[in-house]
Amino acid sequence: MIAFGHTGAGASIGLLGYSLYKDSNPILGLGYTAGLGIISHYILDFVPHGHFVKPAKLHKYLIPILVGDVFLSVLIFLGADFLKEGLTLRFLYILFGIGGSLLPDIVDGLMEIKYLPRNLLFKIEYGFHKGLHWHGKDGKTRLLDFIDIWQIALILYSLFLMLKT
Repeated sequence: MIAFGHTGAGASIGLLGYSLYKDSNPILGLGYTAGLGIISHYILDFVPHGHFVKPAKLHKYLIPILVGDVFLSVLIFLGADFLKEGLTLRFLYILFGIGGSLLPDIVDGLMEIKYLPRNLLFKIEYGFHKGLHWHGKDGKTRLLDFIDIWQIALILYSLFLMLKT
């Protein structure tokens, strides 16, 4: 799944966490929100989806994908909330939701570039995470096509929620 989709889901989860826990212990609320963001990542990876490139070509396009998909998506969602609300507790909930939703791909990416070892818990997470892509993994990774309209809808709906609530 593209990072924009995970970021949108994480932002929506951040809004949910804020609405549920804003009047209680923020440390627990932020932890729950990040945890829900992580769970959302795995659920969304289980749904058939496409990617920009196949893994064999990922290194060739890594910088444009990191800048255009990961950093830009985080900047748009956090920037939209910052411009609307300022630096508030709501902003932190959205940040923790987004962080949780992107964490599995960040961990896998750090293993791919050998910054994290692929052993112990990391190896288990990697196998679990890759196994969720039952609809196309490794050399058979699905590329983006019309069926991925649901990813665009998720992104737009999440932006709508942020600006409306």
